[in-house]
Order: sequence, then structure tokens, then C-alpha cells
Amino acid sequence: MILVNGHIKGGVGKSTQTVNIAEELNARGYKVVIVEADPTIRTSTNWGEDRSADDALKPITVMIKYGDVSQAVTELDQTYDFVLVDAAGKDSTELRTAMAAADALLVPQPPSNADLDSLNELDDIVKKVRRVNPDLTTTIVISRADTHPFIDDAAQTRALLHSEYPDFNVASTVIHERRAYRAALAAGRGVVKWKDPKAKAEMQVLVTELIGDCHGQGTPHPKAPTQPHRPGRHCHRRRRRGSTYRTGNDLVEGPRKGTQDRRLQLPLQRCPTATARPRQGRDRQVLPAHPRRTRLATTGRSVRLTSAAGTLTTGERHDRRLQQASMPEVYGDLSCP
Repeated sequence: MILVNGHIKGGVGKSTQTVNIAEELNARGYKVVIVEADPTIRTSTNWGEDRSADDALKPITVMIKYGDVSQAVTELDQTYDFVLVDAAGKDSTELRTAMAAADALLVPQPPSNADLDSLNELDDIVKKVRRVNPDLTTTIVISRADTHPFIDDAAQTRALLHSEYPDFNVASTVIHERRAYRAALAAGRGVVKWKDPKAKAEMQVLVTELIGDCHGQGTPHPKAPTQPHRPGRHCHRRRRRGSTYRTGNDLVEGPRKGTQDRRLQLPLQRCPTATARPRQGRDRQVLPAHPRRTRLATTGRSVRLTSAAGTLTTGERHDRRLQQASMPEVYGDLSCP
């Protein structure tokens, strides 16, 4: 399949889109080649040289072709699964001849008036090329969109494209302006091999959408490698105790293993050898006293009565009961059974 990333205006993100699509297709197991058809700026070629210097990356072939490239890309299509043409940002011989032999034209389109004004001339070129290649499909990918959630430039651009350029398909995936695209390009990588999960997800969804559009709705590429599904460690969501949950392919009822109630069950003690707190509307559970505390500490409303070893003589216990009976509003009912 021959995919041309082209526009008659520079700075829209053609080379960035080309290398990132190539990276994602390469990660899926396809044989990919990039054809540099820009005689002035060699962005894809420089990216390929930076990539070849890293032995940890899977190589991607980058070729340079100028002039009439229709025959060259047609021959490469017999060897590779995908031929990605990076054309110059202008009306050139390379752009027109690549479109004449291509299966699809991908147009990165930023949501700005200056870039939208140039689509009229590109639309005229596409109509002329379709006289030679009537099967050419054109898809606009909104690129370099603002990441701010309250800025709706991408939505307004999509509505404008649908109304004024009906011959162009508009991809549902939007590529936003992210630093990860620039950093990955400088390192000879794609964002799918970078550390930005949002940029990675954008490119993966875009490639899936483009392959589905080119080979039928949702139909994978005929040479796509089949891989079994491997559920990740977040596939099984935690459910409430007492409900059913899935372990592998089996549906199990009852509480999940390891979710038993581990709360400490302590008996309610009503004796002077326990730490007491004032009642506030309902009975409170009294925890055992610390064995080393021997003083009566009163701080505001928090009153604690502790003993040294939990053992009191008869006289000491009688004195303690008298003290509690004289202050019931503070100590509450702490009489021993």
C-alpha cells in the first residue's frame, strides 16, 4: 500500500506524521519503507540516520527519490507492505506523481486560517490527479491541535471541512501539539516508543483508523500478524465482597481471595484499667491502656485514665471508683461488672 503524506504548505506536520506512522506500522510487524521526496528539507532522511545510530531500535528503510517517483514507489510496493512518501510542502512533481500511483493521500491539517486557505489549491490538484488515478482516497488528519479542553478549534475545523470540502474524508482522530512529537523526532524514534502515553495513544488510534479505512471498515490489513490476546494485570477489576468475579476463563462467586475482613475485634471493657474517653452521642469502644502510663492526663475534653500494670489493690480500686462517681460527666459509666 502506498500512502502519500502531502500538502502544498509547509509546517503542517507531514514529516512528523510520516515517521510516526512508519514507527507504529513497524511495531505491528509490517515491512515499511519511507520515500523522501523533498529535495530541499530532508527531515525523514535525518530521522532515519539518527535511528540507525541506535542499535536498540528496529531499523526502518529510508530512500531518497526525486522527480517522477511513480514508477519507483510502484516497484517498492511489490516488496514492502507499506510505502510512505514524504512529499515537499508545495506543489511539486514529486507530489503529483506520487499521488498518481498512491492508494491514499494523507493531509495533515492544522486548525488555522492560513493553513485552511491553502486547501483550495490542493483540492484542484487532487481533482486533476483523479483523472489518472480515480481510486485515490484523500483523508485529512487534523494535526497540531491545542490540548486545552475548552478550545474547540479542532471541532470548528472539522465542521468547516465537512461543509466546504466534501471530497475529502476527515479522520476522527485528532493529533495534538505535544512536546513528545518533537523530542521523539530528534531522537530517531516515534511517539509509540516514547514516554508520553497520550501521544502514543493518538498515533496508535490513527493508524488503526487509516488501515481500517483503506481495507474496509474495521478489516485488518491482509498481511497483519495475528497475536493472541494477553490480558494485563489491570484487566480484572476489583469487585465488592460477595459478588462474582472472573479468574481467567472461570466465573467464581463469593468474596475474592484475600479480601476477608481484617478489622481488629476488641471486647468492650468497662473497668478502671482501660483508657476511657468521654461519650459523644453513642457508646465508644474502649481500647486497652498502655501499661506504662500511670498518670491522669486531662487536656480539654480528652480525659484518659490509665494504670501501670493493670493490677490494682482493693483500696486503690475503691478510691478510683469514688473519683469516677464524683465526675460522671467526664468519665461516664466505667464501673466494673
